[in-house]
Amino acid sequence: RLDVLQRVRQQVDAEGARLRRQNRRRALRALFYLFNLAAVVLIVIAYMGNHMAIQVMKLNAQRLATRTEVTALTRALVRYAQDHPQAKLPEEAGTLWEALEAGYYPFAAKRRSTGDYLDDFGQPYRFRSDPGRALIYSVGPNGKDEGGEEDDVRDQWVTFVR
Repeated sequence: RLDVLQRVRQQVDAEGARLRRQNRRRALRALFYLFNLAAVVLIVIAYMGNHMAIQVMKLNAQRLATRTEVTALTRALVRYAQDHPQAKLPEEAGTLWEALEAGYYPFAAKRRSTGDYLDDFGQPYRFRSDPGRALIYSVGPNGKDEGGEEDDVRDQWVTFVR
């Protein structure tokens, strides 16, 4: 009887040891998969962060290039007005671009579009003219025309004394 009980106890102990080894292997395998999953998630997060940073830098570069060009167009308008003091300022953007194209600003041919001149956002530059002053601006990244205010990219109003 004692011999039988002792053998049963040895078998139970052996089975317990086998189950502990098996559970340890399962835990290590689960830990391995968990680390791999965490690594993949971190790589995806890093990629998304890098992608978003690139998009922000691209938007900032577009905004800076557009602001620089708006300033250059505004200066060309001032030179045009100084050279033609008796002439009335154009009231529409298309007419203004034609006037400035005659030696005041080197327009890029690939960005000219049926009377419009496109900014770096693919939208036509806008021109506002009030009595005695004018403003050249871009609608900016949101594509909404806010009249040269809010997020529109612009230089300053140019005042003309005639």
